[in-house]
Amino acid sequence: MTHWYTAPKAKKRQTEHDLQTACVRWFRYTHPELALCLFAVPNGGARDRTTGAILKAEGATAGVADLLLLVPSHDGKHHALAIEMKTTERGSVQRETQKEWQQAVEATGNRYEVCRDFDHFCAIISDHLGETHANGVKTPARPEKRPRITTLKDTAEALKRIATQQDTGDQ
Repeated sequence: MTHWYTAPKAKKRQTEHDLQTACVRWFRYTHPELALCLFAVPNGGARDRTTGAILKAEGATAGVADLLLLVPSHDGKHHALAIEMKTTERGSVQRETQKEWQQAVEATGNRYEVCRDFDHFCAIISDHLGETHANGVKTPARPEKRPRITTLKDTAEALKRIATQQDTGDQ
């Protein structure tokens, strides 16, 4: 039976998973030369006691950020970038263990950011890498097909090229 009034569909709430997936996809598309340097830390999720104990013994640490970018900042101020994904949903806040981990990471010369939306992620990455783009979003060059990095050796070579460019002032 069709009613004369149909309620509008509720807007699907964005989860941290959705946000993180979109951000990682964008990063890998716009920075294929650094694709292997950005990775997720799978600390969350439900686990049984045995698995939890095994992971803890192997070094799993409460509060570790969701994403790590093992690339130094363009200005040399930070060794690496840690990004904690949070949504704009009410209740999406850092836990105490996350705040403690943030303090420890920042104290050793690393950058830590809490990211709440896609545009903010793009701005954080652009700032960290020293890119100047409208609204902090890097527009990829479509006509040029850039090679996808598939090995650690390729990543190391790409990082050396970037460091050489920064040292000589080429951009």
